[in-house]
This record gives sequence, structure tokens and C-alpha cells, in this order.
Amino acid sequence: MNTGRHYQLWYFALAILLVVSGCSQSTSDRNHYSIDNKYASEIDRQTFSVSIPRGWTEDTADDMYDPETFVFFENPESCMFSVMIGEKSTGITIDDILLNQKAVWEEKLTNCDVMRLTKWATREAKGFEIKGKMFGMLRSVCRMYGFDNDTRVCVVMEFAVSSDFKKYAADFEKIRQTFRLK
Repeated sequence: MNTGRHYQLWYFALAILLVVSGCSQSTSDRNHYSIDNKYASEIDRQTFSVSIPRGWTEDTADDMYDPETFVFFENPESCMFSVMIGEKSTGITIDDILLNQKAVWEEKLTNCDVMRLTKWATREAKGFEIKGKMFGMLRSVCRMYGFDNDTRVCVVMEFAVSSDFKKYAADFEKIRQTFRLK
């Protein structure tokens, strides 16, 4: 593995660990851009676009936050949607990121069941669904999907405790149907 790719993988792994460890903080402890109004649910960036459901916020406080390449959206419950985008020209691949993230989540969740995924919404994608217990007690689901276009590699992740995953299924579906990698 070349050194640049090695550092990119550590960057993604560290960022995910920071997000998961921050899930227990109250939203008042972090900077957020509120998307809870009728005009602010459409996100259109240079690298991606997506419609985010009402009540979700964009976490901008993370040190690794970058509005084009490393973004987290959260709802008031336990739901999180993250976007990680890298340039193909750096040599990073979908498999590099996915296998790294799979290993991170298998460490974070206990009693894991892992299933391979091949679709995200209507698009072909590589991915995994990992079900287990967060902190050894909260039944949780993490789904990660990787896909690309001519110039970029993208990995999106959906996370929630199991009951919230069901409760907010329509929110996750709206995100899946409207997400576009540019």
C-alpha cells in the first residue's frame, strides 16, 4: 500500500471513530447547521447533492469536516448519514475505504452480523450492513455503500440504533433516492 493511500485510510477510520464517539454528546454541545426549515433541505455542493429531511442537521464542528468531502448529517434521535468523497487521482479505491470502515465498525459494535450489499437505492454499489450492539447494549445498524464516477470515489454510511432505523426508514429512503455524486 502506498503511503498516501495509507494516510487516507487512517483519515477515514479516525473520522468515523470521532463521529461515533460524539453520538453521545447533546446537540447543544456541537455546532450544527440547521436544516429544519422548508427552504433549507436541498444540499447542492460541488461534489454531491442530496435532499435532507426536516429536523436533520449538518454537524460542522468536527475537525475533519469539509463541506465537499467529509460531511455528517444527524437527526434528533440516533440517526446519522455521512458522506466521504475522495479523488480517484490520489489512488484511493472503494474497496480500500469499505474494508477499512468495515473493520472499524466490527470493532465498535459487539456481537456483529455482517451482510454484503450490492445496491444503494437504485444504483449498483459495493457495501456492508453490520448489525451489533453499540457500547455492548444498544442494538444498532450501520450500512455503508461505495460507488464512483469518472473522477471521484464516494462512501456513504447510514447509522442508527435499530428502533430508529425502522422509525426513520422514510428519511433514509429520501436521502438514498436524492443523493447524487457529481
